[in-house]
Amino acid sequence: MFRIAVLLGAIIFGWLPATARDTGTNGHIQATTPGVDTLAPTVSGISVDCGIYEFEAAELRNLPDPPNMEPNSRDQVDRGIASISITGSPSSVNARLILVTDNQFPKDPSYKRFRFRIEPIDPSRRAIAYVWIRDWADNVLSRELIIDPPVPTTSESDIAVSIRVNTTDERVVTIKNETNVPQVIASITINGSERFVITDGGTTGAVTLSPGESRTITVEYQPDLSSEFSDRAQLTIASACGSSTVDLAGTGLVGRVTTEDWANVETDVTETICKAGGFEVENTGTASVTITGFASDNPNVTIASDIDAANPYQLDPGAKVAVTELCYGRADVGTDIANVTVQVDADDGDVVCEVSAKTSDKSVSVDEEELARLNVRYSAQTHSITFNDHRECIVVDIDGRVIAQTQAGTQLVRMPAMASGVVFVVFEQAPQTVVPLTITR
Repeated sequence: MFRIAVLLGAIIFGWLPATARDTGTNGHIQATTPGVDTLAPTVSGISVDCGIYEFEAAELRNLPDPPNMEPNSRDQVDRGIASISITGSPSSVNARLILVTDNQFPKDPSYKRFRFRIEPIDPSRRAIAYVWIRDWADNVLSRELIIDPPVPTTSESDIAVSIRVNTTDERVVTIKNETNVPQVIASITINGSERFVITDGGTTGAVTLSPGESRTITVEYQPDLSSEFSDRAQLTIASACGSSTVDLAGTGLVGRVTTEDWANVETDVTETICKAGGFEVENTGTASVTITGFASDNPNVTIASDIDAANPYQLDPGAKVAVTELCYGRADVGTDIANVTVQVDADDGDVVCEVSAKTSDKSVSVDEEELARLNVRYSAQTHSITFNDHRECIVVDIDGRVIAQTQAGTQLVRMPAMASGVVFVVFEQAPQTVVPLTITR
């Protein structure tokens, strides 16, 4: 049992134990062919290029040479190559066998010389081939072939990044020449999503790495709102012998919040109503957000909360927070629309709760003299209300809903079709006057 390792360029050629079987007494070959074959095949090889090696297996060790026309029983007579394989135990890794001389091994006449090739399947990875060469006398030569990557190796096979949108993250990839010959890199580029860019170490021209030399490449990920459902790209280090690649995957984490509106709010004048249970703010995104306060653009809609710039609140993805003190009230009859802004660092901006509300006065007392002066009258024929006053007015129903208003520059209100009942004609300008009016259809 012995093992010899020979370094040839980028190839480590190792001998594994060769086995030979003398079939002179119990093998079928000796029974039919004079002479014996106790010697395993021989093999020689050269490096072609880019990690590809060509070999020749031979069965040429005859004694005497050439063999006698009638070999003696102890003459060495090589029987020829019966098989070449890289499949067995131990298993070959990242290696491919290509038969060159023929795709089969005839026995008679047999091949005394047989050429074959071994190459890496993926040139960016080391290849290990365990080669078994058998002759027709079942003598086997075993060899181990190690091929270092003919293209630069990479420190990473893939990179995955998850960061907040509109921020950046850098990753470094190191490439190295693992062989003992120079490697020429044609280009270092990224293909795919534009969110990945090379900020250092890239090249579109030729670069040579000496044996053992390394080079670092800095890749930056710059996600935006379109990155929420992932970006894909590939870093490619191209050379004449093939390419090394690094798969790039990125996801932009988005802070996004939603809230609810408060609609059709109704209350009596001088009374204040608050939303039952408050209103909720929910983080429907994939990144945490920070709420720093709330603001209403209408003084009749107020909001009170412990959350403010001095006491911010972090809302994690999928979480909700309830703001309980959202209230409405005004001192006179009227309607209001308000926007309550949630001040938050969401990536798509602040979110707004819209409030629509109105007040009515169901306990209005009317001065008889003022009522006579205004002379508010309803005409069933024209479906209109007339009055004697320069002020504009609105008409509200018993529930405080505005159903009509003065036509510009007139003392006339056109009424919609409605059932009989009581409405209120409201003169909003000071002094505010509310006149109840019975509609009969």
